[in-house]
Amino acid sequence: MKFSVAVAALLAVSATAPQSVHPTAADLREVRESSPNLRTYPEDASADWETDLRERLARGAPDVAAAALATRFEVDPAVMRRLVELWIVAHARQYAPGQDHASWKRPAGAELRTMAPVLSRSRLGVGVLAETLDAIEECQADDFEALVAAAPDRAAEAYHVAAAATCNGNWVRAVLAAPDRALPALVRLSHYGGLSLGDSIAVYAWLTSPAALARVREANRPMVAALLSQRYLSVLFKAGMASRALAVLDAMAPDLRAAVLSPKGITARPVVMDGVELMFGSEANQSPPPAVIPTEAPIYAVAEALTEAGRTTEARRLLQTLPGLDGARAAAACIYRSTGKQPACPKSGNRDLPTGALVLDHLLNDPEGDPYPVAEAALSGGYVGEPSPSAAIVCRVYPAADYPGLCKQAELSGPNNLDEQFTSGDTADMRVLESKALVAAVPGFAAARAALQRDAPPVHSPASTLRATIIAEPPPFAERSITAADHTPATAAAAVALAPLPPGFQLVRAEQQGSRAVAISVSQALDPTGEVSRGGYWVHLSADGGRHWARPMYTGLAERFPYVVEERASAPLLVDETLQLAVSVAEIDTASITYPPVALRTRRRAHGLLLTIPLIAMARDSDGDGISDVAAHHLLLDRPAPERPFRVGSDASAPCGPTTAATMARIALLQRLVDPSGKAIVEPVDRPPAMIVGKVTRASTPDDQPLFLLGNPADFGCLRAARPILVYRHEQIAAITRMTPDFHAFELPPIVFNRTGDRGFARWSTGWAGGTYRLRLVNRRWVFDSINSWIT
Repeated sequence: MKFSVAVAALLAVSATAPQSVHPTAADLREVRESSPNLRTYPEDASADWETDLRERLARGAPDVAAAALATRFEVDPAVMRRLVELWIVAHARQYAPGQDHASWKRPAGAELRTMAPVLSRSRLGVGVLAETLDAIEECQADDFEALVAAAPDRAAEAYHVAAAATCNGNWVRAVLAAPDRALPALVRLSHYGGLSLGDSIAVYAWLTSPAALARVREANRPMVAALLSQRYLSVLFKAGMASRALAVLDAMAPDLRAAVLSPKGITARPVVMDGVELMFGSEANQSPPPAVIPTEAPIYAVAEALTEAGRTTEARRLLQTLPGLDGARAAAACIYRSTGKQPACPKSGNRDLPTGALVLDHLLNDPEGDPYPVAEAALSGGYVGEPSPSAAIVCRVYPAADYPGLCKQAELSGPNNLDEQFTSGDTADMRVLESKALVAAVPGFAAARAALQRDAPPVHSPASTLRATIIAEPPPFAERSITAADHTPATAAAAVALAPLPPGFQLVRAEQQGSRAVAISVSQALDPTGEVSRGGYWVHLSADGGRHWARPMYTGLAERFPYVVEERASAPLLVDETLQLAVSVAEIDTASITYPPVALRTRRRAHGLLLTIPLIAMARDSDGDGISDVAAHHLLLDRPAPERPFRVGSDASAPCGPTTAATMARIALLQRLVDPSGKAIVEPVDRPPAMIVGKVTRASTPDDQPLFLLGNPADFGCLRAARPILVYRHEQIAAITRMTPDFHAFELPPIVFNRTGDRGFARWSTGWAGGTYRLRLVNRRWVFDSINSWIT
């Protein structure tokens, strides 16, 4: 092997580097125990090189492995040794916590970049080099340029660097590296997902044009035309442009149309575009790719479009070719026959089955039959797989009057916005570079993009889920700063010396003063706030030193809205008949509430405050209904009749007719969902951006807490319950959120029934937990099966 001047210069740089990086024993151990790289486009020698290296490292030292690889790939042994060493370091340390990354990343990257001229002329190429640099720092423009700078074929080298170090930015750079030979990079850029939907449509329209296909080797042209046309139609359907997609399909030559709609998979094979060879159809994230790649034919979307266009005979014939449709039909039938929690159907839970296509299948092939069995299989949330039926099809099969909730749920998913990006993280500068690349490489791109924007269908915009900042209502108690006079000795009672608090009340602070004891707890009994806070604060009094507790009294104070009771304080809890609470302000900004609430923040903070609350004020019950005035105000029960919630059972004198099976089902579902999710996990506030998992606590709720429902009070008339149930309307919930940060009134979900009324399903959610129940009427009693469940 010749020892070139370039290699000599490289070795001189390596030998004199002041911070030469070498793998440690721990690095080597980490690599030996790790899995091979996952490659989106496994088409150069990198995968083969890595497999060989890992096999040799498993039984020997890096130097021995490097020597063998140098011979096989015709690379100078000294260069290969350093490449292997730096590859081990980069892959072992890239995700390692606590590493001083700056101490090794810069020198390792600098040395690797000097290897590009040598490796680009070897059998190995620069793929491994690109992967290694990407492991050090992802998607860097300097790395990309260093690797392609000295390449004799800039277009081919740019493509292979982007294929090895795959990211949206590198595909854009590959297009700009040689715009007149950018067809391979454009194909990958469009498929990789970094472009907006509108940009993808404009690019695919050109990629499938005769001018673009003429730049594909003739022998490869039919395969390339079919696959690119499939992807073109798919992005049109995503944008809601079904009519345009049908027009494109109808304009195709018969052989191309047949290939585009073929249910058969394709075999990955090398093709040549713009003189660059690439493995086409290999985008499977597998090394090596499978022998047969599943079809990308938009069979279902075309069948839906044909149906909407009134071409039902064509739609019926095409839908029958959908892979897996017979299996989905069999699974749905098996699910409907099931009578237990887990149906004994081998394929019923297989998400590879096109269960979602059964709605269209029913419309086309059994329009007079009961559509419920298909709904349970395809729309219950338990079994559905791709494709998702459109709202137009769902609403035709399941009108809202007969099947509540199904059409409304489907309408939440509409056409995608043309400007929607399918990857995130790119900067505004990268978006500008992306536009520059598309204009340079795609003839007529700007005009085509503008025309698309004009012709785009309206995008369905569901009601905004963004919350407003709500200011907490000031409490009716005195607030002042703690002074030196407040620091008096008090006896803090150890929790082990006290009787347990009632179930559902979590101890915050306790204190003993002779025979009197007082405890402060937090509970979601009247503040069902889910994961946002632990609830509201309560007071427990004892006249026998904490051996027995009187009935708890509600303070009306919600945790974090705005106060947090201090767990330790020198100011005593009780002074005569007045409660003193040492508190801080940590008021949740309700605009930051999401589910899961991983980014909760406060809108204001303050410390060193004292609330003084007369015990008599918390105990007062002016109307003698067993609910204190403080609690009644918090729950809106002190308001005039139109503004206060409906108490279930308060209409005992109203005439009630016979109870239907559907009413029985709703009552049974309500009983089932009274405590469907256990205790919510409460998230911390003001979590630092780098903190992925913070300190969490678990909320407490007593077994007899009132049930808060959201709905129409008339739906709950003539209902009798063993526990308090309050029914709120939406405007009442808005009023109560000034006193608690996120009041979770439970909305009883609609039940979808079959035509005979003896089977149904309901999808439920509390915001932090949910699932689907199947209901079956057995001997005049509703039996529940859990189809699925989830929790954040």
